[in-house]
Amino acid sequence: AYNRYAFHDEGLPDWFSQDEDKHMRPALELPEEELADARGKLKGIDTRTIKKVAEAKARKKRKLWKRMEAARAKANKVASSEDLSARGKAREIAKLYATARNDGKGKGDKKKTLDRKTRQAIAAGKPIGKPLDRRMMSDKRQVNAKQKRKDAKKKHKGKGKGANRR
Repeated sequence: AYNRYAFHDEGLPDWFSQDEDKHMRPALELPEEELADARGKLKGIDTRTIKKVAEAKARKKRKLWKRMEAARAKANKVASSEDLSARGKAREIAKLYATARNDGKGKGDKKKTLDRKTRQAIAAGKPIGKPLDRRMMSDKRQVNAKQKRKDAKKKHKGKGKGANRR
């Protein structure tokens, strides 16, 4: 980089001085019109949508169109059926179109149901699920084994010979 702290030293290696000649130059002073012109060109490029994004949006639109077409066909069948009342038909058709618009996902997110053990773990503030890697798993196994031995020792302490017999 070229700056006020760059010293023009003597006795430098050839490769270094060649490299300095190549890169150590002051920034060019360009006229404001040229800069504005260049910025305008860049702005034109920046405002265009990226090709991949445009393709993805087109795919999304196409999928929506297909779903809506399918919903339209089903709605025609529902409208022509005679076993439903007018209100029932309207409700059914609205449901069909809503499902088609929502990417076929139905009604919102469903709540997860948790088993008793998981709920207790959450309440106790314990992490849920497996440890991240083998090392952590083996460490956890070791800690649990140590705790078991400790508990077993406590259980039989001071009971004398044959403490487990009844």
